[in-house]
Amino acid sequence: MKRFLQVALILFVIFITPASPAPAAYGADEASPNAAVLCAPGIYLTSPDDCLPLGPSQYLTDMARLGITFPMQPAPGKKIDPQLAIVPYYYAALKESRGEIYSTLDDAPADRNPVRVIEEGRLKFISYIDTAETDGDPKPDFFQLKAGGWMSASDIAYRASPSNNYRGGLLFQSTPLVSFGWILPFNVAIETKRTPGYQNQDYTGHLINQYQVVTIYSTERVGETDWYLVGPDEWVEQRMVGRVVPNTTSPKGVTNGRWIEVNL
Repeated sequence: MKRFLQVALILFVIFITPASPAPAAYGADEASPNAAVLCAPGIYLTSPDDCLPLGPSQYLTDMARLGITFPMQPAPGKKIDPQLAIVPYYYAALKESRGEIYSTLDDAPADRNPVRVIEEGRLKFISYIDTAETDGDPKPDFFQLKAGGWMSASDIAYRASPSNNYRGGLLFQSTPLVSFGWILPFNVAIETKRTPGYQNQDYTGHLINQYQVVTIYSTERVGETDWYLVGPDEWVEQRMVGRVVPNTTSPKGVTNGRWIEVNL
């Protein structure tokens, strides 16, 4: 009887003694009071105290510091009336050498009696209204200037008339705050890259058409070439863009805040 009571007492103690709790895995059911949590996706230009701006938030914040927000904002400026891009005359760039202008188409082929001279120099352009062929070749031999007179085609470096794909300039109500530019017409379209430079063949598959306006958010130099960031993880080479850098400092003597700046 005594032995039976001893066994019963041992079993009773085993049943009523609480088992030691197993250590809970960190964060299994609830976070530790000192554990940091990720911030909700958003832009955090200053570090918050109650969360970590990592993951999507870090990407959005990095883009915002470059001026990129989502949805993407359109490039600065408004398109002008396409009819304003129609020009009734044409342009041509001259060679750096000296060029002569003749009063008539009879004098020009004979190199006789030049009435004006355009001296040597760079960045010389003419506007012309007509061309003439004198040897039966469809390629023009002479150009008739809008201001009067004829020039030999041998003095012309290339024609610089606006392309039919060019839809005119942009209209601004105020000075743009960011740099922008047009995709130059070297190709019908160019493909952007995920990283600047040609070391990685990481083309995005996104094509930007010639004359399309792009915003330039950042510049990075790779070797001897600058690359422009024109969108999230989208880079194009400098020579593919006609860049405009807005100048907010008025020239000396200008007090009304209005001026035209030509920077070639």
